[in-house]
Amino acid sequence: MVQGPIVQMSWGARLLYVGPPTPHHAHRNSVGELCVGLDAPVHLRLPVVSDKTLTSRAILVPPGLKHEFVFEGRQIACLFVERQTGDRDALYRAMDEGPFGVRLGHARLDDLVATLNDLLLAGADLRQGKAMVERVLGLRSLRATDPRIAEAIDQIRRDPGGDHSIARLAREASLSESRFRHAFRASTGVAFKRYRLWLRLGNAMRLAQQGLNLTEAAHHSGFSSSAHLSSAYRNIFGMTPSQFIALTSAARQKQQRV
Repeated sequence: MVQGPIVQMSWGARLLYVGPPTPHHAHRNSVGELCVGLDAPVHLRLPVVSDKTLTSRAILVPPGLKHEFVFEGRQIACLFVERQTGDRDALYRAMDEGPFGVRLGHARLDDLVATLNDLLLAGADLRQGKAMVERVLGLRSLRATDPRIAEAIDQIRRDPGGDHSIARLAREASLSESRFRHAFRASTGVAFKRYRLWLRLGNAMRLAQQGLNLTEAAHHSGFSSSAHLSSAYRNIFGMTPSQFIALTSAARQKQQRV
């Protein structure tokens, strides 16, 4: 049984959690959510549309579908992905069709579970871990190939709370705003503002888990207030930052007692 640390990674329009199960109360996301049981099946309840429970080692829930996960094992992984990047389509092709747009299983399930377990056991660095996940799931790299777009992304990463407007970044890249938008989407697979939001959310959560309160984390990450941060986080992930922090904290404490 894996007893490694919790792994949390965000890159581009993706967020990955690997570790002990966290309670997943019924909620809706604006993005796709893939949950994998690393040592036991995952159960999915759809309280609005069905009274049946779906069970599989890997389950992908489409955006907008109210759902609740119940975890049987002691280690799980949950990956949140944007539709626009093509991630959800890549996952759909490798998974079996289920009801209500849900997908079940995965063509490379054994490799997927082994890769996610390796992240816990080996403590792979972030870049290596991201590449491992992309490779086993057949996801496109979100690293920008256009150097002008790569520089814009690096600026946001270095200072997520800074004034990273399209107007300024396009000007620095010697592009019109419309051309910058087009080049950004072509390079990353997602619109600029959405991509910037994911980077800011990931930064805010890292800061909060390092000890900053939510107001400080929000201001350092480009949000006007903790309420602004919470609203954006809830819209994407179906829970508030404080709820997620509480869940992961409880999971860590439970893991330490094992």
